[in-house]
Amino acid sequence: MISSKDDYDPAIPRGQDSSDEAIVGVVSAIRSRAYAGTAFIAEEKPLSLPIRFLTAFGSRRHQGENRATVDMSTNRTDMSTYQIRRIVDPQSRKAITRRFMTSWSRDDIPSQVGKVAVVTGTGGLGYETALALAAAGAEVILAGRNADKGNESVRSILQQVPKAKIDFEVIDLASLASIEAFANTLLNRNCRIDLLVNNAGVMTPPTRKTTADGFELQFGTNHLGHFALAGRLLPLLRGHLARVVTVSSITHRLGGEIHFDDLQWTRKYSPGAAYSQSKLANLLFTFELQRRSDANGWDLMSNGAHPGASTTDLIFNGAGVETMPTRFKTTLVKLIGHPPAAGALPTLFAATSPDATLVGYYGPSGLFELKGPVGPSVISPKVKDVVLARRLWEVSEELTGVSWPPSKEDLATSR
Repeated sequence: MISSKDDYDPAIPRGQDSSDEAIVGVVSAIRSRAYAGTAFIAEEKPLSLPIRFLTAFGSRRHQGENRATVDMSTNRTDMSTYQIRRIVDPQSRKAITRRFMTSWSRDDIPSQVGKVAVVTGTGGLGYETALALAAAGAEVILAGRNADKGNESVRSILQQVPKAKIDFEVIDLASLASIEAFANTLLNRNCRIDLLVNNAGVMTPPTRKTTADGFELQFGTNHLGHFALAGRLLPLLRGHLARVVTVSSITHRLGGEIHFDDLQWTRKYSPGAAYSQSKLANLLFTFELQRRSDANGWDLMSNGAHPGASTTDLIFNGAGVETMPTRFKTTLVKLIGHPPAAGALPTLFAATSPDATLVGYYGPSGLFELKGPVGPSVISPKVKDVVLARRLWEVSEELTGVSWPPSKEDLATSR
């Protein structure tokens, strides 16, 4: 079945892509089953009634492409959401198991002494990411909107790592003014940043909410907030192969569409579809940032991660702790997922591992990609749409007022 290197190469990182939420993660896992770094045969399967029913919880605008490709030029695997994949070469499986199914853990994080890391989000994944980086010797700036919660997280980390170099700074990613103030604080310190982890987010509020600047809350916080933050911190990131890690979700492939005609969901708000849009935007940003870095000599490494099914604060940032959907999601995640410490491992791999690649995308590699050892992840073909990414970038600049230096391609087009 495997006829050429284009079909299989153990050096190619494999794809995965789990989610940071419960029920949507299950739906996507059923639709897209992948195993680490191996060759697959894509088989289209009709969606059963139970799966169609579950899909309603995730998004009403689910669409997918019916193809699977391995892009040798970029060392990435690209597969669709409507397919179930199976291993087709038993000999390949052994090589893949050795390469990707090992238990990468916090103990594998290289020394981060001398490096400065900025992590958004003070609980769940953000907390675990900051804890691990601080334990590895990095100087960590933990950023979030709640000062009490942030300072408590810092105290907790210091109890576990007494010699940790960690501080808390206030940032509200739903406020462009707060983002600018946070960035100016760091710019005034004139300290280079070696690692920016775009982790904080909000998920599926049942009713439409807006940011301080009038953007739909999920798009405004998850994408535009981090877009503006990275842009304002670029002077501290560029020139020394700093890593920018953006946390996305499997839902970027479950109804992930960029609705340029209604980015703010003013006409008909759908919590799941709006969340999927923001997560697709995260990965479009990840890929376009690398393109522009390469074009302009910024010397950045942009990649992404997702946590699998993990009980994080993201669930509670949506519908609320006391709602039936939240209780259901939390219970389901506890049954099929893993704790935040495990969910943070893909982010830490992307942020620190020498094996992480440019525009790599990492997550769990176990059954249905809900939990398990870290490995590369499946991306939607939309993520590699250069025209789509450029348009989103330009719109994001206009909406946020944060202008990045123009790429060579942009300059050529404007002439």
